[in-house]
Amino acid sequence: LELAEIMMSFGRTQGAAETLADYIRSNPRQAVKPWLKLLEVYHVAGMRAEFEVLTRQLNKTFNVKMISWNDFRDVRAMPDSVEQIGHVSQRLQDLWGTQEAQVYVHQILRDNRNGTRQGFALSVVEELLLLLAILDEELGPYKPNTELTLEEMNPPSAQAPAPFET
Repeated sequence: LELAEIMMSFGRTQGAAETLADYIRSNPRQAVKPWLKLLEVYHVAGMRAEFEVLTRQLNKTFNVKMISWNDFRDVRAMPDSVEQIGHVSQRLQDLWGTQEAQVYVHQILRDNRNGTRQGFALSVVEELLLLLAILDEELGPYKPNTELTLEEMNPPSAQAPAPFET
């Protein structure tokens, strides 16, 4: 992420996109942040086809609502909040300050039932990531099992398009 940010600051959007795409291909379920940053890079660079492939793959990999090209900027500014999702908010309150809270946040970000869920709005995902960062700061980072590769997530029979083609 830091390297991509530096590249972006120098106007090297293609390099930033390649760096993030390489990381995601190697660590598809490691973290949602690189995916979100790559969406932003694709949008800034006008790479619509890549953006649309990535948002579909993101929805299948994480519990994130698909984002349309035209609505990307508006979606980021939406006032959606974890507090509006009563059962999630209550569960976080019940577990707050424990490793179980970390596990829960990781679980709800990743449990997407193969893209059949609508997913969380981008602002909710960013709020969950903030809460997770707070928990990680207090408790130390929790490392979930994220060793699946893209091939394992998308068997050849699925005939999904190759992600992040540039």
